[in-house]
Amino acid sequence: MHLFYCEGVLEIVGIGKAHGFITSLIGLLLGQYFLEKEIEFFPSSSFNQVIPGVVDYQADLSYCL
Repeated sequence: MHLFYCEGVLEIVGIGKAHGFITSLIGLLLGQYFLEKEIEFFPSSSFNQVIPGVVDYQADLSYCL
């Protein structure tokens, strides 16, 4: 379970098999699309992204294009 708090809103996210499956499937589809369109990309997985003084968040999957 992940908890996120931003601008007064608490979001509780359950993570299970379905979540992992969908995340992986989206990653495969995006990767194939980028390759076919010859878009240079770098999969950066999940890491903390920070907007100082505003928010600190972590995406399930991200790409640098």
